[in-house]
Amino acid sequence: SILYGLGFIYNQKSRYQEAMDVLKISLKIRLKSLGKENIDVASTCEQLGTALVSLARYEDALKVCTTALEIYQKKLGENHICCARVMLDIGTIYCYKQNYDLSLVQLQACLQFFKNECGEDSEEVANVLLRVGQIHDLCVDHDEAMKCMTQALDIRTKIYGNDDGRVAETILNIARVLEDWGDVEEAMECFRNALIIYQQCNEHILVAEIHVEIGSIYNERKEYDSALDSYMKALTIFKSEVGSDSSEVGNTLRSIGAVYDAKNDVSASYKYYSESLKILRHALGAEDLAVSLVLNNLGINLARRKKYDKAFEFCKEALRIRRKKLPAGHLDIADTLFNIANILDDAKNEDGQAMRFYAEALSNYRSNFGDDNEDVANCFKSIGFIHMRRGESGEAIYKMSEALRIFRLKKGNNNIDVASLLYSIGRTYGKQAEYEKALGCFTECLKVRTELLGADHEDVASARKFMEAIQRKIGR
Repeated sequence: SILYGLGFIYNQKSRYQEAMDVLKISLKIRLKSLGKENIDVASTCEQLGTALVSLARYEDALKVCTTALEIYQKKLGENHICCARVMLDIGTIYCYKQNYDLSLVQLQACLQFFKNECGEDSEEVANVLLRVGQIHDLCVDHDEAMKCMTQALDIRTKIYGNDDGRVAETILNIARVLEDWGDVEEAMECFRNALIIYQQCNEHILVAEIHVEIGSIYNERKEYDSALDSYMKALTIFKSEVGSDSSEVGNTLRSIGAVYDAKNDVSASYKYYSESLKILRHALGAEDLAVSLVLNNLGINLARRKKYDKAFEFCKEALRIRRKKLPAGHLDIADTLFNIANILDDAKNEDGQAMRFYAEALSNYRSNFGDDNEDVANCFKSIGFIHMRRGESGEAIYKMSEALRIFRLKKGNNNIDVASLLYSIGRTYGKQAEYEKALGCFTECLKVRTELLGADHEDVASARKFMEAIQRKIGR
């Protein structure tokens, strides 16, 4: 019982590893002394499930929560509130496992129970509505997500007023749906409203987390100074509240590094990425996915500075972690494969290896998105450029033409990527003495580049030079 109480307190204080350790011992003792169908065994399983979920051990969490549910149902009856509470946990676990249909089944059952037992306008109903809305958002059903969250907000505002942390939590989730929906201005207003409430409630860590989300929006909008301001505010709070060596600080430093990357300040971004890597390795361990993300960032940063050997080393380590932690074919694996291929490609002396990495990335992107995706097109383009460099004209034209088809489909004809591919395909046709095809490519390339870049741009001059050279060869 003492171990159980200690585990409960550890969970309340977010010390989940310690909670798991003591609750496992408590469960072992209770199973031996009380038997498999005791209520105290169920409550221990329930608390252990909370710790395991927070440690991302979802299969283990599902197992102990299912055990708790079975005991509660047998001993207390299926309509007892303990059953609904555990079903809510199980629904959350299924959500983390990305099994959204099963998650919704569990949560809808909870919702009906709480409506019957606690009333339509209860906190319990609002809490479940919020979770159901989160799942609809993940399923890109934004209308249904907003419907559920708006209902939750109405209930919580009636219960608590406008300045309660639970109201802020609901507004924060609405902000995220609006952001996913593309309504960024409305999202920013909601983020700011939630921020004000949390500040009034002295919820400092939640304030910092909102500053991070606002910073991300500014970064997406290329408002880099505003992004840095938001991230720096978050960094100051995290350092004060959870310590300078916390994962929150490490992740925020990585975000700051990304802003400096976008500003083309590679020295500053390298500094922040390096500090982030050091902290995250210490806080989360060397094999955490957050570590792989920073390694990937550092690899790209170093490649931009032409430090290819070190860049390859960082990205290869990121790939190793992601292969270990993620299912085969995951998009993060594909992205890392593409980055490694780019590094090898830019080094100009590793065409064979680059082709292998591009080919695997291409296969992964096709599996995830189908044949008409821009990431697929970028792989085709890069592979085509290698074939062109190696004088393999037939393969080069085929790969670049496939990339051109996708870019036309996704971006339209008047696009700089389309013009770039037309230029490269035109040069390849020219080398094969297929002058009519080359002329067609250069003519369209010149038209697009002139419209997008202006008549005096060097890329326009280059396209015009090759077009005129082809015209002279065929006597036009």
